[in-house]
Amino acid sequence: RLEQASAFSPPVASMTGALGWSWIVPVENEVNRVLPGGTFDGNLPALLFGHFTKPGETHHYEWKAMKGTKYRAEVTSKSDGFLLDSKLTITDQTSGKTIASNDDVSRGRYDAGVDFVAAEDGLIDVAISELLDGFGPRHFYRLSIYPVRPRCRLSVPADHFVLSKDKPLAITIAVDRTSGFERKVKLSAVELPRGVTAEPVISEPKGDKSVKLKLIADDDTKVHGKFRIVGTVLDSDGQPSSDTLKARFLLRPSVSVTAFWLTVPPASNDKARP
Repeated sequence: RLEQASAFSPPVASMTGALGWSWIVPVENEVNRVLPGGTFDGNLPALLFGHFTKPGETHHYEWKAMKGTKYRAEVTSKSDGFLLDSKLTITDQTSGKTIASNDDVSRGRYDAGVDFVAAEDGLIDVAISELLDGFGPRHFYRLSIYPVRPRCRLSVPADHFVLSKDKPLAITIAVDRTSGFERKVKLSAVELPRGVTAEPVISEPKGDKSVKLKLIADDDTKVHGKFRIVGTVLDSDGQPSSDTLKARFLLRPSVSVTAFWLTVPPASNDKARP
């Protein structure tokens, strides 16, 4: 089942018989969430949850793929503290051929993940199995399946900042473009406390791995408050589109925040005043 502890916490997935729970990764758009025992209707992007309760299990998820479309399937278990040693096998149901398989995303990262392209329109089967035939209350997983599209992620190095009156605060925003994302992004600080301003900056598609957003406080400002950093994707004419991005700070592998805390302390000469 899915639960939300508060308006500020990410949702949590848990199930009867499993020892533990999993944060649900934040997503920018709607995603098809399927809980253990639920029915996958083939709508993507999908986030599917499962649990291995006996040895030799293999879980299958099937949907109709489109020719030439690149997809990604990725398991999260060990990186969330669970025990499933996963393997993914991708099969074209029409030909019966294995398109791709994987058991480790990368060196030192022991969850399975793979990209693949459908050769023809038709049913694709994603099978997830346990390499060591393990099972039990901690063999819980979540499986992401989605078409690979150009993406851009924004991240900041902290969730709280201190701004001095006599010196602008330059916040470094990492801009991670993947899968051919080649659009300009206008970055702005929004919901700033009264007396604090920031000029928007543009991240160019070529060469910009990060940009700096400068916050400036008025002389008489002494304040604490929350603010956010958002990116507006610009179209080919340099005009704002409807696509927006949120800058995040990662608290845990699956837990991030998009609201940051700002403090503007009194200047040293302010403290001396009666």
